[in-house]
Amino acid sequence: AGGVCVLILTSFLVATVPGRESASRPFATTVALEQGAVIVDVSPARAGVNELHLNFVDGNGLPVAVAAAELSISRDSIEPLRVPLLPLTPSHYTAAQASFGAPGTWTLALTIVRAGEATTTSVAVIIK
Repeated sequence: AGGVCVLILTSFLVATVPGRESASRPFATTVALEQGAVIVDVSPARAGVNELHLNFVDGNGLPVAVAAAELSISRDSIEPLRVPLLPLTPSHYTAAQASFGAPGTWTLALTIVRAGEATTTSVAVIIK
């Protein structure tokens, strides 16, 4: 009977995905802008509520202030949804409750205002 328990336990452990592999990895990318870039981080990059960070940097990777930032997300037939952004610093904006309703590739459309000029860019984000 003891051998059967060990066999059952061993087969269960072999079939279980290790915690570090089953946990979702955050999505991160850097998007070039006309002047500098924006570093986009989405965590945990899973369907549902995610935390999103936008860090604006100059050509040397140093933080650069933006006057305003607006974000919307969309996917396939889903109309763009505006995501409220909170500026933590003039170069770092966040959305603590960015909701991605389903897995797949989502488009983040970002408009920033810097030195009185608006710039729009987009980035594809993979949600698991």
